Amino acid sequence: MVISPYIFVYGTLKRGFTLPMASKMHQHADYICEAQVPGEMHLVKWHFDYPAGLYLDDASTFIHGEIFKIKESSVAPLLVALDEYEGPEYDRLLLDIKGNDGNNYQCWFYSFNEVPTLFPLIESGKFKK
Repeated sequence: MVISPYIFVYGTLKRGFTLPMASKMHQHADYICEAQVPGEMHLVKWHFDYPAGLYLDDASTFIHGEIFKIKESSVAPLLVALDEYEGPEYDRLLLDIKGNDGNNYQCWFYSFNEVPTLFPLIESGKFKK
């Protein structure tokens, strides 16, 4: 399995969020640039609001987020922690993503794996505090 150091985040792990997992990720990864992924973003209202991004290769809508590079010594342990944090509702996919800086990155992306019809669509594809 390829262990890419790049990760695309679109929700509570983005810069500006202070949840414990966001703080942990930001300690072990450096911000690279913004980017977009084809798909849909839905709003989950649970204990707190968070987005459920659904990767759809042929979508005409986009999920907006940020690319980070995980520090070399932290890649495997941070991915294990993120898998646990995201839980069984998300699949970790490896996608080729073009950043807004013009470079291509192989990024990990957590795609919601359930039917999101119960959750309203975030039409802008952008999750904000």
